[in-house]
Amino acid sequence: MGAGRGLARQIVAEALTFSLLAGAVGLVVARLGFDLLVGSMPLKDELATTVSLDWSSGVVALALASVVGLLVALAPIRDLVRGRLGVSSSRGAVRSTAGGGVHRSLVGVEAGVATVLAVGALMLIRSVSGLLALDLGFEPRGLVAVDLFAASEDFAEADRIQAFRTLLERVEGLPGVEGAAWVNRLPVRDDGWQGPVSIAGNPDLQGADAPNALYRRVSPGYFRVLGIGLESGRFIEEGDRAGTEHVTVVNRAFAERAWPGQSALGRRVRSGVAGDTLTVVGVVEEVRSTAVVGANPFVLYVADEQAGDIPFKVLVIRAQSPAAPLLASVRRLAAEVDPRLATYRPTTLPEVVTAALAEPLQLRFFLSLFAGLALALGLVGVYSVASYSVARRQTELGLRMALGASPRQVLRQIMREGIVPVAAGTALGLVAAMILARLATRFLYGVSPQDPLSMSGAALALLAAGMVAALLPALRASRVSPVESLRAE
Repeated sequence: MGAGRGLARQIVAEALTFSLLAGAVGLVVARLGFDLLVGSMPLKDELATTVSLDWSSGVVALALASVVGLLVALAPIRDLVRGRLGVSSSRGAVRSTAGGGVHRSLVGVEAGVATVLAVGALMLIRSVSGLLALDLGFEPRGLVAVDLFAASEDFAEADRIQAFRTLLERVEGLPGVEGAAWVNRLPVRDDGWQGPVSIAGNPDLQGADAPNALYRRVSPGYFRVLGIGLESGRFIEEGDRAGTEHVTVVNRAFAERAWPGQSALGRRVRSGVAGDTLTVVGVVEEVRSTAVVGANPFVLYVADEQAGDIPFKVLVIRAQSPAAPLLASVRRLAAEVDPRLATYRPTTLPEVVTAALAEPLQLRFFLSLFAGLALALGLVGVYSVASYSVARRQTELGLRMALGASPRQVLRQIMREGIVPVAAGTALGLVAAMILARLATRFLYGVSPQDPLSMSGAALALLAAGMVAALLPALRASRVSPVESLRAE
Protein backbone atom coordinates (compact mmCIF):
# COMPACT_ATOMS: atom_id res chain seq x y z
CA MET A 1 0.00 0.00 0.00
CA GLY A 2 3.00 2.27 -0.41
CA ALA A 3 4.56 1.97 3.04
CA GLY A 4 7.86 0.94 1.48
CA ARG A 5 10.91 0.13 3.49
CA GLY A 6 9.88 2.56 6.20
CA LEU A 7 8.31 -0.52 7.77
CA ALA A 8 11.77 -1.31 9.07
CA ARG A 9 11.57 1.67 11.42
CA GLN A 10 8.21 0.42 12.70
CA ILE A 11 9.59 -3.09 13.29
CA VAL A 12 12.56 -1.68 15.21
CA ALA A 13 10.29 0.59 17.25
CA GLU A 14 7.95 -2.27 18.14
CA ALA A 15 10.80 -4.61 19.05
CA LEU A 16 12.51 -1.99 21.21
CA THR A 17 9.25 -1.04 22.91
CA PHE A 18 8.42 -4.62 23.86
CA SER A 19 11.99 -5.44 24.95
CA LEU A 20 12.26 -2.28 27.09
CA LEU A 21 8.85 -2.94 28.66
CA ALA A 22 9.98 -6.50 29.45
CA GLY A 23 13.26 -5.16 30.87
CA ALA A 24 11.37 -2.68 33.06
CA VAL A 25 9.09 -5.42 34.40
CA GLY A 26 12.17 -7.54 35.08
CA LEU A 27 13.79 -4.70 37.02
CA VAL A 28 10.70 -4.29 39.17
CA VAL A 29 10.63 -8.02 39.96
CA ALA A 30 14.39 -7.97 40.64
CA ARG A 31 14.07 -5.03 43.00
CA LEU A 32 11.24 -6.67 44.93
CA GLY A 33 12.95 -10.04 45.25
CA PHE A 34 16.63 -9.05 45.37
CA ASP A 35 17.09 -8.71 49.13
CA LEU A 36 15.16 -11.89 49.81
CA LEU A 37 17.17 -13.83 47.22
CA VAL A 38 20.58 -12.61 48.38
CA GLY A 39 19.63 -13.21 52.00
CA SER A 40 18.86 -16.83 51.16
CA MET A 41 21.94 -17.50 49.08
CA PRO A 42 25.05 -19.20 50.55
CA LEU A 43 27.23 -16.07 50.49
CA LYS A 44 29.91 -15.30 53.02
CA ASP A 45 29.59 -12.01 54.88
CA GLU A 46 32.38 -10.36 52.91
CA LEU A 47 30.87 -11.37 49.57
CA ALA A 48 27.31 -10.55 50.60
CA THR A 49 28.29 -6.93 51.26
CA THR A 50 29.60 -6.57 47.69
CA VAL A 51 26.39 -7.84 46.07
CA SER A 52 24.09 -4.92 45.38
CA LEU A 53 21.46 -3.73 42.93
CA ASP A 54 21.92 -0.06 42.04
CA TRP A 55 21.18 2.27 39.13
CA SER A 56 24.11 0.90 37.10
CA SER A 57 22.54 -2.56 37.20
CA GLY A 58 19.31 -1.09 35.83
CA VAL A 59 21.15 0.71 33.02
CA VAL A 60 22.97 -2.48 32.01
CA ALA A 61 19.74 -4.49 32.12
CA LEU A 62 17.88 -2.00 29.92
CA ALA A 63 20.84 -1.82 27.54
CA LEU A 64 20.83 -5.60 27.20
CA ALA A 65 17.06 -5.53 26.64
CA SER A 66 17.59 -2.99 23.84
CA VAL A 67 20.26 -5.16 22.23
CA VAL A 68 17.92 -8.16 22.37
CA GLY A 69 15.15 -6.10 20.78
CA LEU A 70 17.43 -5.03 17.94
CA LEU A 71 18.61 -8.59 17.35
CA VAL A 72 15.01 -9.82 17.25
CA ALA A 73 14.17 -7.15 14.65
CA LEU A 74 17.05 -8.16 12.35
CA ALA A 75 15.31 -11.16 10.78
CA PRO A 76 12.17 -9.35 9.50
CA ILE A 77 14.21 -6.29 8.49
CA ARG A 78 16.48 -8.54 6.46
CA ASP A 79 13.46 -9.88 4.58
CA LEU A 80 12.23 -6.34 3.94
CA VAL A 81 15.61 -5.23 2.59
CA ARG A 82 15.70 -8.24 0.27
CA GLY A 83 12.19 -7.59 -0.90
CA ARG A 84 10.64 -10.71 0.66
CA LEU A 85 7.59 -9.00 2.06
CA GLY A 86 5.48 -12.14 2.24
CA VAL A 87 2.08 -13.05 0.77
CA SER A 88 -0.99 -11.33 2.18
CA SER A 89 -4.30 -13.11 2.56
CA SER A 90 -7.75 -11.58 2.56
CA ARG A 91 -7.89 -12.11 6.32
CA GLY A 92 -4.98 -9.72 6.80
CA ALA A 93 -2.58 -12.38 7.96
CA VAL A 94 0.86 -12.26 6.44
CA ARG A 95 2.48 -15.56 5.68
CA SER A 96 6.18 -14.92 5.40
CA THR A 97 7.96 -16.88 2.75
CA ALA A 98 11.03 -16.93 4.95
CA GLY A 99 11.76 -16.89 8.63
CA GLY A 100 10.68 -20.43 9.52
CA GLY A 101 14.30 -21.51 9.52
CA VAL A 102 15.21 -18.62 11.80
CA HIS A 103 12.44 -19.56 14.22
CA ARG A 104 13.52 -23.18 14.30
CA SER A 105 17.15 -22.15 14.80
CA LEU A 106 16.16 -19.96 17.74
CA VAL A 107 14.25 -22.84 19.31
CA GLY A 108 17.27 -25.11 18.79
CA VAL A 109 19.61 -22.61 20.46
CA GLU A 110 17.09 -22.14 23.27
CA ALA A 111 16.87 -25.90 23.79
CA GLY A 112 20.67 -26.19 23.75
CA VAL A 113 21.13 -23.51 26.40
CA ALA A 114 18.34 -25.04 28.48
CA THR A 115 20.04 -28.45 28.22
CA VAL A 116 23.37 -27.08 29.45
CA LEU A 117 21.63 -25.39 32.39
CA ALA A 118 19.59 -28.49 33.22
CA VAL A 119 22.59 -30.85 33.02
CA GLY A 120 24.71 -28.61 35.24
CA ALA A 121 21.90 -28.18 37.73
CA LEU A 122 21.17 -31.91 37.87
CA MET A 123 24.86 -32.75 38.40
CA LEU A 124 25.19 -30.33 41.28
CA ILE A 125 21.85 -31.37 42.76
CA ARG A 126 23.01 -35.00 42.72
CA SER A 127 26.28 -33.91 44.35
CA VAL A 128 24.41 -32.20 47.18
CA SER A 129 22.10 -35.21 47.58
CA GLY A 130 25.21 -37.38 47.90
CA LEU A 131 26.42 -35.17 50.73
CA LEU A 132 23.15 -35.63 52.59
CA ALA A 133 23.55 -39.41 52.41
CA LEU A 134 27.20 -39.30 53.51
CA ASP A 135 28.22 -41.45 56.48
CA LEU A 136 29.50 -39.10 59.18
CA GLY A 137 31.05 -41.89 61.22
CA PHE A 138 28.82 -41.07 64.20
CA GLU A 139 25.10 -40.89 64.91
CA PRO A 140 24.05 -37.25 65.50
CA ARG A 141 20.44 -37.98 66.48
CA GLY A 142 19.95 -37.75 70.22
CA LEU A 143 23.22 -35.89 70.81
CA VAL A 144 23.49 -32.47 72.43
CA ALA A 145 26.62 -30.50 73.25
CA VAL A 146 27.59 -27.50 75.34
CA ASP A 147 30.96 -25.76 75.72
CA LEU A 148 32.33 -25.07 79.19
CA PHE A 149 35.07 -22.72 80.28
CA ALA A 150 36.88 -22.49 83.59
CA ALA A 151 39.23 -19.52 83.45
CA SER A 152 42.76 -20.11 84.73
CA GLU A 153 42.66 -16.94 86.83
CA ASP A 154 39.53 -18.22 88.63
CA PHE A 155 40.52 -21.85 89.22
CA ALA A 156 43.48 -23.67 90.62
CA GLU A 157 44.37 -26.66 88.42
CA ALA A 158 43.16 -29.27 90.92
CA ASP A 159 39.89 -27.41 91.51
CA ARG A 160 39.21 -27.15 87.78
CA ILE A 161 39.84 -30.86 87.18
CA GLN A 162 37.56 -31.77 90.09
CA ALA A 163 34.81 -29.40 88.88
CA PHE A 164 34.81 -31.00 85.43
CA ARG A 165 34.75 -34.53 86.91
CA THR A 166 31.88 -33.69 89.25
CA LEU A 167 29.81 -32.07 86.51
CA LEU A 168 30.26 -35.07 84.19
CA GLU A 169 29.12 -37.46 86.92
CA ARG A 170 26.05 -35.39 87.73
CA VAL A 171 25.08 -35.00 84.06
CA GLU A 172 25.30 -38.78 83.59
CA GLY A 173 22.76 -39.11 86.40
CA LEU A 174 20.13 -36.91 84.75
CA PRO A 175 16.89 -38.64 83.68
CA GLY A 176 16.97 -39.85 80.09
CA VAL A 177 20.75 -39.47 79.73
CA GLU A 178 22.36 -42.55 78.19
CA GLY A 179 25.92 -41.29 78.39
CA ALA A 180 28.13 -38.20 78.49
CA ALA A 181 31.75 -37.48 77.64
CA TRP A 182 34.33 -34.75 77.15
CA VAL A 183 36.15 -33.72 74.00
CA ASN A 184 38.23 -30.64 73.26
CA ARG A 185 36.80 -30.05 69.74
CA LEU A 186 33.33 -31.00 68.52
CA PRO A 187 33.16 -33.07 65.28
CA VAL A 188 32.11 -31.26 62.09
CA ARG A 189 31.82 -27.90 63.86
CA ASP A 190 35.40 -27.35 65.09
CA ASP A 191 38.81 -27.61 63.54
CA GLY A 192 42.20 -26.66 64.94
CA TRP A 193 44.36 -28.43 67.55
CA GLN A 194 46.62 -30.25 65.14
CA GLY A 195 50.30 -30.76 64.55
CA PRO A 196 52.97 -33.11 63.17
CA VAL A 197 53.21 -36.69 64.39
CA SER A 198 56.48 -38.62 64.29
CA ILE A 199 56.02 -42.34 63.53
CA ALA A 200 58.53 -44.50 65.41
CA GLY A 201 60.15 -47.11 63.17
CA ASN A 202 59.07 -45.47 59.92
CA PRO A 203 61.92 -43.34 58.51
CA ASP A 204 59.73 -42.11 55.64
CA LEU A 205 57.48 -40.27 58.10
CA GLN A 206 60.06 -38.40 60.13
CA GLY A 207 61.10 -34.75 60.27
CA ALA A 208 59.70 -32.67 57.42
CA ASP A 209 57.80 -35.70 56.11
CA ALA A 210 55.94 -36.30 59.36
CA PRO A 211 52.15 -36.33 58.75
CA ASN A 212 49.87 -33.77 60.32
CA ALA A 213 47.14 -35.05 62.66
CA LEU A 214 44.23 -33.63 64.61
CA TYR A 215 44.68 -33.86 68.38
CA ARG A 216 41.48 -34.82 70.19
CA ARG A 217 41.36 -35.18 73.95
CA VAL A 218 38.50 -37.47 74.93
CA SER A 219 37.17 -38.97 78.13
CA PRO A 220 36.26 -42.67 78.53
CA GLY A 221 32.89 -43.28 76.94
CA TYR A 222 33.34 -40.69 74.19
CA PHE A 223 33.32 -43.24 71.37
CA ARG A 224 30.29 -45.04 72.81
CA VAL A 225 28.38 -41.78 73.29
CA LEU A 226 28.94 -40.70 69.67
CA GLY A 227 28.47 -44.19 68.24
CA ILE A 228 31.96 -44.42 66.70
CA GLY A 229 32.85 -47.99 65.72
CA LEU A 230 35.98 -49.83 66.87
CA GLU A 231 38.00 -51.65 64.19
CA SER A 232 40.71 -53.17 66.35
CA GLY A 233 42.13 -52.92 69.85
CA ARG A 234 40.25 -50.95 72.47
CA PHE A 235 38.88 -47.50 73.27
CA ILE A 236 40.17 -45.04 75.85
CA GLU A 237 39.24 -46.54 79.24
CA GLU A 238 38.83 -45.43 82.84
CA GLY A 239 42.26 -46.78 83.71
CA ASP A 240 43.97 -44.38 81.29
CA ARG A 241 44.79 -41.72 83.87
CA ALA A 242 47.77 -39.65 84.89
CA GLY A 243 50.65 -41.86 86.00
CA THR A 244 49.84 -44.71 83.60
CA GLU A 245 51.26 -45.40 80.16
CA HIS A 246 50.15 -42.68 77.77
CA VAL A 247 47.99 -44.18 75.06
CA THR A 248 46.23 -43.10 71.88
CA VAL A 249 43.52 -44.36 69.56
CA VAL A 250 43.96 -43.52 65.86
CA ASN A 251 41.54 -43.43 62.97
CA ARG A 252 41.71 -45.87 60.05
CA ALA A 253 43.26 -43.35 57.63
CA PHE A 254 46.12 -42.72 60.05
CA ALA A 255 46.78 -46.43 60.63
CA GLU A 256 46.76 -47.25 56.90
CA ARG A 257 49.20 -44.44 56.11
CA ALA A 258 51.58 -45.00 59.02
CA TRP A 259 51.66 -48.80 58.97
CA PRO A 260 50.36 -50.02 55.59
CA GLY A 261 49.44 -53.70 55.64
CA GLN A 262 50.41 -54.02 59.30
CA SER A 263 48.69 -53.83 62.66
CA ALA A 264 48.81 -50.43 64.34
CA LEU A 265 48.37 -51.86 67.84
CA GLY A 266 51.37 -51.42 70.07
CA ARG A 267 53.06 -48.95 67.73
CA ARG A 268 54.48 -45.75 69.14
CA VAL A 269 54.04 -42.20 67.90
CA ARG A 270 55.20 -38.84 69.13
CA SER A 271 52.76 -35.93 68.93
CA GLY A 272 54.08 -32.44 68.35
CA VAL A 273 51.02 -31.01 70.11
CA ALA A 274 51.29 -33.18 73.21
CA GLY A 275 55.07 -33.31 73.21
CA ASP A 276 54.76 -36.89 74.40
CA THR A 277 55.29 -40.44 73.13
CA LEU A 278 52.04 -42.41 72.89
CA THR A 279 51.26 -46.10 72.42
CA VAL A 280 48.50 -47.01 69.96
CA VAL A 281 45.89 -49.18 71.70
CA GLY A 282 43.02 -48.96 69.20
CA VAL A 283 41.91 -48.11 65.68
CA VAL A 284 38.45 -46.60 65.10
CA GLU A 285 36.31 -46.00 62.05
CA GLU A 286 36.49 -42.77 60.10
CA VAL A 287 34.67 -39.74 61.49
CA ARG A 288 33.97 -36.49 59.69
CA SER A 289 36.02 -34.48 62.14
CA THR A 290 36.15 -30.95 60.71
CA ALA A 291 33.81 -30.90 57.71
CA VAL A 292 31.23 -33.03 55.94
CA VAL A 293 33.21 -33.12 52.70
CA GLY A 294 36.86 -33.62 51.84
CA ALA A 295 39.42 -36.22 52.76
CA ASN A 296 39.39 -37.51 56.32
CA PRO A 297 42.33 -36.02 58.24
CA PHE A 298 44.54 -38.14 60.48
CA VAL A 299 43.31 -38.11 64.08
CA LEU A 300 44.99 -38.91 67.40
CA TYR A 301 42.49 -39.53 70.20
CA VAL A 302 44.23 -39.24 73.56
CA ALA A 303 43.03 -39.79 77.12
CA ASP A 304 41.85 -36.46 78.49
CA GLU A 305 43.27 -37.01 81.96
CA GLN A 306 46.68 -38.01 80.59
CA ALA A 307 46.93 -34.88 78.42
CA GLY A 308 47.19 -32.27 81.16
CA ASP A 309 44.91 -29.50 82.32
CA ILE A 310 43.06 -27.15 79.94
CA PRO A 311 40.45 -24.51 80.86
CA PHE A 312 37.80 -25.52 78.33
CA LYS A 313 35.96 -28.66 77.22
CA VAL A 314 32.96 -29.62 75.12
CA LEU A 315 30.41 -31.77 76.94
CA VAL A 316 28.65 -34.22 74.60
CA ILE A 317 25.52 -35.98 75.87
CA ARG A 318 23.38 -38.72 74.37
CA ALA A 319 19.86 -38.68 75.72
CA GLN A 320 16.27 -39.58 74.90
CA SER A 321 14.89 -36.42 76.53
CA PRO A 322 14.20 -33.20 74.56
CA ALA A 323 17.26 -31.05 73.94
CA ALA A 324 16.06 -27.72 75.37
CA PRO A 325 15.18 -28.96 78.91
CA LEU A 326 18.34 -31.09 78.97
CA LEU A 327 20.60 -28.16 78.10
CA ALA A 328 18.83 -26.05 80.72
CA SER A 329 19.52 -28.77 83.29
CA VAL A 330 23.21 -28.86 82.29
CA ARG A 331 23.52 -25.10 82.79
CA ARG A 332 21.82 -25.40 86.18
CA LEU A 333 24.14 -28.24 87.26
CA ALA A 334 27.22 -26.29 86.13
CA ALA A 335 26.16 -23.36 88.29
CA GLU A 336 25.56 -25.70 91.24
CA VAL A 337 28.96 -27.43 90.86
CA ASP A 338 30.78 -24.10 90.65
CA PRO A 339 29.29 -20.72 89.71
CA ARG A 340 32.58 -19.85 88.01
CA LEU A 341 31.97 -22.52 85.33
CA ALA A 342 30.80 -20.74 82.18
CA THR A 343 28.56 -22.52 79.68
CA TYR A 344 28.11 -21.33 76.11
CA ARG A 345 27.24 -22.49 72.57
CA PRO A 346 24.56 -25.01 73.57
CA THR A 347 23.51 -27.01 70.51
CA THR A 348 22.38 -30.34 69.16
CA LEU A 349 24.48 -32.43 66.81
CA PRO A 350 21.72 -32.49 64.14
CA GLU A 351 21.86 -28.67 64.22
CA VAL A 352 25.65 -28.79 63.82
CA VAL A 353 25.38 -31.11 60.82
CA THR A 354 22.61 -29.00 59.29
CA ALA A 355 24.74 -25.87 59.71
CA ALA A 356 27.67 -27.63 58.02
CA LEU A 357 25.35 -28.53 55.12
CA ALA A 358 23.57 -25.17 55.01
CA GLU A 359 25.40 -23.93 51.94
CA PRO A 360 24.95 -27.15 49.91
CA LEU A 361 21.27 -27.27 50.89
CA GLN A 362 20.72 -23.66 49.83
CA LEU A 363 22.68 -24.35 46.68
CA ARG A 364 20.44 -27.33 45.87
CA PHE A 365 17.36 -25.11 46.20
CA PHE A 366 18.69 -22.53 43.77
CA LEU A 367 19.96 -25.16 41.35
CA SER A 368 16.54 -26.79 41.38
CA LEU A 369 15.07 -23.37 40.62
CA PHE A 370 17.49 -22.86 37.73
CA ALA A 371 16.75 -26.33 36.36
CA GLY A 372 13.03 -25.53 36.44
CA LEU A 373 13.65 -22.23 34.66
CA ALA A 374 15.68 -24.06 32.01
CA LEU A 375 12.79 -26.44 31.36
CA ALA A 376 10.35 -23.52 31.26
CA LEU A 377 12.62 -21.76 28.78
CA GLY A 378 12.56 -24.73 26.43
CA LEU A 379 8.82 -25.26 26.86
CA VAL A 380 7.88 -21.62 26.19
CA GLY A 381 10.14 -21.44 23.16
CA VAL A 382 8.74 -24.55 21.53
CA TYR A 383 5.15 -23.60 22.31
CA SER A 384 5.48 -20.08 20.93
CA VAL A 385 7.12 -21.18 17.69
CA ALA A 386 4.71 -24.09 17.17
CA SER A 387 1.70 -21.85 17.88
CA TYR A 388 2.99 -19.19 15.51
CA SER A 389 3.59 -21.80 12.82
CA VAL A 390 0.01 -23.11 13.14
CA ALA A 391 -1.49 -19.60 13.03
CA ARG A 392 0.67 -18.64 10.04
CA ARG A 393 -0.21 -21.79 8.11
CA GLN A 394 -3.86 -22.13 9.04
CA THR A 395 -5.05 -21.66 5.44
CA GLU A 396 -2.39 -24.07 4.14
CA LEU A 397 -3.43 -26.71 6.66
CA GLY A 398 -7.08 -26.20 5.75
CA LEU A 399 -6.29 -26.66 2.08
CA ARG A 400 -4.33 -29.82 2.78
CA MET A 401 -7.20 -31.27 4.77
CA ALA A 402 -9.63 -30.25 2.01
CA LEU A 403 -7.44 -32.16 -0.44
CA GLY A 404 -7.52 -35.31 1.66
CA ALA A 405 -4.97 -34.97 4.46
CA SER A 406 -6.23 -36.51 7.67
CA PRO A 407 -6.15 -34.70 11.06
CA ARG A 408 -3.68 -37.38 12.25
CA GLN A 409 -1.28 -36.54 9.42
CA VAL A 410 -1.47 -32.83 10.25
CA LEU A 411 -0.96 -33.60 13.93
CA ARG A 412 2.16 -35.65 13.19
CA GLN A 413 3.59 -32.97 10.92
CA ILE A 414 3.20 -30.16 13.46
CA MET A 415 4.57 -32.36 16.25
CA ARG A 416 7.55 -33.29 14.10
CA GLU A 417 8.24 -29.67 13.19
CA GLY A 418 8.10 -28.74 16.86
CA ILE A 419 10.30 -31.58 18.13
CA VAL A 420 13.05 -31.64 15.49
CA PRO A 421 14.69 -28.32 16.50
CA VAL A 422 14.35 -29.27 20.17
CA ALA A 423 16.03 -32.63 19.56
CA ALA A 424 18.83 -31.01 17.55
CA GLY A 425 19.36 -28.30 20.17
CA THR A 426 19.30 -30.86 22.97
CA ALA A 427 21.96 -32.97 21.24
CA LEU A 428 24.21 -29.94 20.79
CA GLY A 429 23.51 -28.90 24.38
CA LEU A 430 24.63 -32.32 25.65
CA VAL A 431 27.91 -31.99 23.75
CA ALA A 432 28.45 -28.50 25.19
CA ALA A 433 27.52 -29.74 28.69
CA MET A 434 30.09 -32.56 28.51
CA ILE A 435 32.78 -30.07 27.56
CA LEU A 436 31.84 -27.50 30.19
CA ALA A 437 31.37 -30.14 32.91
CA ARG A 438 35.12 -30.76 32.97
CA LEU A 439 35.57 -27.21 34.21
CA ALA A 440 33.18 -27.85 37.11
CA THR A 441 34.76 -31.08 38.38
CA ARG A 442 35.87 -29.51 41.66
CA PHE A 443 32.26 -28.59 42.46
CA LEU A 444 31.02 -32.17 42.04
CA TYR A 445 30.92 -34.78 44.80
CA GLY A 446 30.48 -38.42 43.86
CA VAL A 447 29.29 -37.46 40.36
CA SER A 448 31.25 -37.86 37.13
CA PRO A 449 31.52 -34.86 34.74
CA GLN A 450 29.88 -37.17 32.18
CA ASP A 451 27.26 -38.44 34.58
CA PRO A 452 24.86 -40.45 32.39
CA LEU A 453 21.91 -39.97 34.74
CA SER A 454 22.18 -36.19 34.66
CA MET A 455 22.72 -36.15 30.90
CA SER A 456 19.85 -38.48 30.09
CA GLY A 457 17.56 -36.88 32.68
CA ALA A 458 18.09 -33.40 31.25
CA ALA A 459 17.68 -34.61 27.66
CA LEU A 460 14.48 -36.52 28.39
CA ALA A 461 13.06 -33.62 30.37
CA LEU A 462 13.72 -31.16 27.51
CA LEU A 463 12.30 -33.55 24.90
CA ALA A 464 9.22 -34.18 27.04
CA ALA A 465 8.76 -30.44 27.53
CA GLY A 466 9.09 -29.95 23.78
CA MET A 467 6.47 -32.61 23.05
CA VAL A 468 4.03 -31.08 25.55
CA ALA A 469 4.66 -27.60 24.16
CA ALA A 470 4.06 -28.74 20.57
CA LEU A 471 1.01 -30.86 21.40
CA LEU A 472 -1.52 -28.07 21.97
CA PRO A 473 -0.77 -26.20 18.72
CA ALA A 474 -0.71 -29.53 16.87
CA LEU A 475 -4.14 -30.46 18.22
CA ARG A 476 -5.43 -27.05 17.22
CA ALA A 477 -4.03 -27.51 13.72
CA SER A 478 -5.62 -30.95 13.37
CA ARG A 479 -9.02 -29.38 14.07
CA VAL A 480 -8.79 -26.67 11.40
CA SER A 481 -11.98 -26.55 9.35
CA PRO A 482 -11.22 -26.70 5.61
CA VAL A 483 -14.50 -24.94 4.84
CA GLU A 484 -13.79 -22.05 7.22
CA SER A 485 -10.21 -21.68 5.96
CA LEU A 486 -11.30 -21.58 2.29
CA ARG A 487 -14.22 -19.24 3.07
CA ALA A 488 -11.81 -16.87 4.82
CA GLU A 489 -9.68 -16.80 1.71
